[in-house]
Amino acid sequence: MYLLVDDIANFFWNYSSFDFAGFSCTIPHKEAALYCCTEIDPTTKAIGAINCIMNRPDGKLSGCNTYYIGAIFAIEEGLQGSQPSISGSPLAGKLFVVVGASGARKAIAYGAKEKGARVLLVANHTMDITRTMIVEHSLPHKF
Repeated sequence: MYLLVDDIANFFWNYSSFDFAGFSCTIPHKEAALYCCTEIDPTTKAIGAINCIMNRPDGKLSGCNTYYIGAIFAIEEGLQGSQPSISGSPLAGKLFVVVGASGARKAIAYGAKEKGARVLLVANHTMDITRTMIVEHSLPHKF
């Protein structure tokens, strides 16, 4: 089933038949959908974007971000042959580059920083989004 949704909050407010078990949230709704959920785990709140929404039996919406876990796990798996680090993650101390402007980039940048990435560079198509990302993650920068 495809639904055209231009206002995610309005959709959740007005959709009266919540017979969905959950929702996958994509561009451009990942950040706005965060505010539609009653329950959000601390990591997702820190990331500031969600990609999964579960409709609980009591009708409340619970949101999470699975990009952080999935992407970082895949990258760590790919780096398994590299030198082990003190933190146990092959990302620790590595240069990590994020290219993009979506809610997924927020999650992946968060994950890299949590795993001890030495420097996190952000390449983006607009300077405003790049500046916001740098501030959100307290990244060293030069413009």
